[in-house]
Amino acid sequence: MRWPKGATYGTIIIGGNGAGREANQLSWPIGMSFDRYNNLYVRSIRLIENTIHAPTTKISKCLNHIIRPIFNDKCDTTTIIDGAFLIKGLNKSIRKRLFKPSTLFCTCGIGNLYTMSPQEESLDILVGFLSAYKYMKVKGIDLDTIGELASIVRQENIFVYGKRMYKQIISGAMGSSFTLTLANTFMWKWQKEFIRPDTIMVFYQH
Repeated sequence: MRWPKGATYGTIIIGGNGAGREANQLSWPIGMSFDRYNNLYVRSIRLIENTIHAPTTKISKCLNHIIRPIFNDKCDTTTIIDGAFLIKGLNKSIRKRLFKPSTLFCTCGIGNLYTMSPQEESLDILVGFLSAYKYMKVKGIDLDTIGELASIVRQENIFVYGKRMYKQIISGAMGSSFTLTLANTFMWKWQKEFIRPDTIMVFYQH
C-alpha cells in the first residue's frame, strides 16, 4: 500500500491479485528495498528459486568454488560464522587484555547487501581483493578472465518467471552462490577503508 502524506486511504501498488506468477501478483514476498532512483524492488521466494536455474548458474558455482576458499583463508579472523564464534573471539581479545574501560564496541547492520551492492564496483573489488593477496591466477585462470566471467554472472543474469523473461540489473541474484562471496569481498573493501588501523578486530557477516 502507498500512503501519501495526509491521505486518509492507501493505494495498492504491489500485489492485491492473489498469489501467483503474473506481473501483478506476489508469491511469498520476503523483503523489499529502494534503489538510489527510488525504484521499489520486492523480493520473493519464487524469484529466488527461478534464479537458481539461470543460465549463468554453472559459471557462478565455478567461481564460488575457486574463490570462496581464498576468502575463507585470508579473512578467517574477521569473519563470524555464528554467535558462539563471536563470543569466542571476544573472549580471546579479553584474555589478551585488548579491551579497556574506554573500548567502544560497535555493531552495524547492512540491509540487502546481497541485492543492492553496485555491480561494476563489486567486480572491481573482487579483482582488487585477489590482487591484494598477490594472486595473478586462480586455479590457472588469470584475473582478467575471472573478472570477465564474474561480469557475465553479475550483469547477464537472465531468468524466466511465469511467462516472462527478466534480467538482473542490480547486484546479484539471491539464488547465486557467488553472490555471497561478492558481498563478502565488498565488505572486505569497506572494512579496509572505514575502520581505523588501530581497531582491535572487526567481524562481518559470513
